[in-house]
Order: sequence, then C-alpha cells, then structure tokens
Amino acid sequence: MGRAKNAWMEMQQIREETTLAEKLGLTYDELCETDWHIERDESKDGLLYQHIVYFHDGPKHILKKIDGLNSDNQVWLDAYEEEEDYDFDDYDYQEEFEAIIANKGYYDSFHKEVSNLEKLNNISLESQDLESVLKRQLYISAIGTLETFLSETFVNQTDEKPEYFKKFIETFPDFSKRKFPLSEIYTHYENLKKTARKEMLKVIYHNLDVVQNMYTATFDINFPEIAELSKLIATRHDLVHRNGKTKEGEEVVLDKDSIAKLLKKTSAFVESISVELNLKG
Repeated sequence: MGRAKNAWMEMQQIREETTLAEKLGLTYDELCETDWHIERDESKDGLLYQHIVYFHDGPKHILKKIDGLNSDNQVWLDAYEEEEDYDFDDYDYQEEFEAIIANKGYYDSFHKEVSNLEKLNNISLESQDLESVLKRQLYISAIGTLETFLSETFVNQTDEKPEYFKKFIETFPDFSKRKFPLSEIYTHYENLKKTARKEMLKVIYHNLDVVQNMYTATFDINFPEIAELSKLIATRHDLVHRNGKTKEGEEVVLDKDSIAKLLKKTSAFVESISVELNLKG
C-alpha cells in the first residue's frame, strides 16, 4: 500500500477509536491503554442490534471509568453505525488499486525493502536519541513492508485469477450481509469489481486475524501461524499510537538485534505464503 493510504487509514482508525472512547466515557489515550475488541450483535439478516466491546486487560482505574462495564468486562452499546463522515470514497482507492496491479514484482519488492532496512539497521549513530528514533522508524517500516506485501499479493492474485475473485465474493463476510431488491441485481453486478476492489483496499492488512481468514477462504492455503507476529505488530501499535510506550507505561526498547529478529520473522512469514501461492516462479 502507498504512504497516502497508510496515513488515511491511520487517521480513520484514530477517529473511530476516539468516537468509541467517548461512548465509553474514556479519552482516546485511556482507551489505548486497554486491550479490547469490538463485535456486532446482529440478526441472521444482518440487522444490527448492538455493539459489544470486550476488554481483555487494562489498568483498573481506567476500567472502573467505563460506562456499563459488567463483571465479564463487557460493554453493550446501543446500535450505532460506523461514522459516515469519513467514507472511503474520500480516498482515491481506484488510483491505489491501479498502482498495486502495476507492480507484478511484489515478492521481489518485499525482499528489496527488507534488504534496505537491514542495511539501515547496521548503521551506528553517535547520538543515542537519534539511534532510538532510527530503530523506532525501522520497526514501523518493517511492519509496513509486511502489510504492503499482504495487500499487494491479495489484490494482484484476485485480479489475475477469476477463480480467486469469485471465491472472495462468495466468502467475504461483509458481502453476505448486503441486501438489495432483485430489480437492482444488474446494477450491482456491473459494479461488482469496483465494490470488491474497494473492500479489499479498506482492509487493515496488519490485522492478521482478518487477513488470515481472507487468505484461507479465498486462496485455500495453509496460512502461517500468526500468534507471535501479532505480538510484534502490537508493539508497532505502541510505537505509533502510544508514543513508544506499552499499555503499562513502560518504554519500548529497541536495538539492532530486535530489529534483525523482526525482519527475519516477517521474511519467514512472507516466504511461507509465497510457497503456498507459488509466487517465486
């Protein structure tokens, strides 16, 4: 993905989380100190009843502030749809899509970027402050490089192979919830590719739970284990959204070795997917 889209998605995520924090009686910073996820409680026909927010961990003084938190650390919120003020149409997804499919060497691009990050990781700076900034940026870039590979691979594969595109349409959860009159079927059919491309690009590709489901359902492959890499991605969240601190307020300390291990882990992850999809030719 391009930098413009990355920035757009980061801003959208912050806006959505800020809105959620307000509904819970928290500030955005307080919400960031907790470990949570949100689910939709809806009917089989896709009618939204409520949102359920699950809190897995967090400082007790913050959890006590949450409006309606029950003994199971859950909050049930009245049904509200996601904010429409920040529709994805604000971002030129078609331009992003065309840029992605123009790059058929996405496997090689990933390894070239990793090689560049490895070279930067071997640079020693005299200032410890600058060294810390460099390592922080290298860490964020390493996760971004992985995210770009996952995005470009998925978009290119579904664009090149009709059977993959068909499988994506059949299995992507959001599509099964959409209802429209039979009289509109041709309109929706004509816009099918446009709609599918838009949904692909809306995905946050460092959310490995979602990406794993998409890859396995669409490509029918053995997706690599995500638990360890998900923890490393959570550290990226600390660097980007918590100013380099964990939920407990501890500083994230990075060095040459930790960056090298991250690059090795992401490379192995990509290699596993590449073998499954025969990307190396």
